[in-house]
Amino acid sequence: MKTKRNLSVFVFTIFLLSASAQKDTTHYMFSFVSINAGYGMNTVSPASKILITPFWGSNGPTASVMALLALNESYFGIPVMLGYSAPKFDATDYGMQNPDTAQQYKYYTYDRSKSGNYNIYYLMTGLDLKLPERTTREAFELRFVVGPMIATEPAFTYGYGNPNYLVEHVASISAANTVAIAFSPGISFGYKLTQHMAIMANADVLFAEMKFKATESWNGFYYVGYPRQIAILSAMGYLHLTGGIAYTFGKMTPNIAY
Repeated sequence: MKTKRNLSVFVFTIFLLSASAQKDTTHYMFSFVSINAGYGMNTVSPASKILITPFWGSNGPTASVMALLALNESYFGIPVMLGYSAPKFDATDYGMQNPDTAQQYKYYTYDRSKSGNYNIYYLMTGLDLKLPERTTREAFELRFVVGPMIATEPAFTYGYGNPNYLVEHVASISAANTVAIAFSPGISFGYKLTQHMAIMANADVLFAEMKFKATESWNGFYYVGYPRQIAILSAMGYLHLTGGIAYTFGKMTPNIAY
């Protein structure tokens, strides 16, 4: 009889421990607002640019503000991201690959001081998924967002020489603007410091197809048809690596004593 009673107590204790452990692992998505800053890099390789219409950005600073509205008692949330990026315009790469010049001339010169940076602004929303885990301070999230993007291509100059006449003509292209629909998959890792403060690390890839309508003119020479309107196409795949600090609404980790 005593053995049966002890066995019953043991089984009941195991059940309580199991239920308690299950409760501890239920750490749903939490709402937060974060400020992030970091570095951007072009993901299109030089070899691939021969086959596609590339984005002529190399690298540059980036910053964003992100807010997330957590859906009640779930691992899903709705993110809203407002971002800015300033990739450096790669004039050398543009001149070598641009079919408007590369099919006619072999020699190029560039004025890097006038190439400048793109200015890219985007506002996107979508869906965020928090992966369930057994820890309480860490959060690993996946997201996909889409929305409008405004980009300004910098004013820049480039020159190309005609080897038959050994002369060089310097052309300038004005700045141009475009509006496009962009989408961005991304991941985030967060670590809770206090009840409401956390640090975050993010990786997002910004995709968009852009068409800039710019004006091309020739300096010091007269040619029929100049200045003229040209279309500059860019297929962007741009990686943003950022870090920041977040303010979280709700404890998210009720079993931690701060």
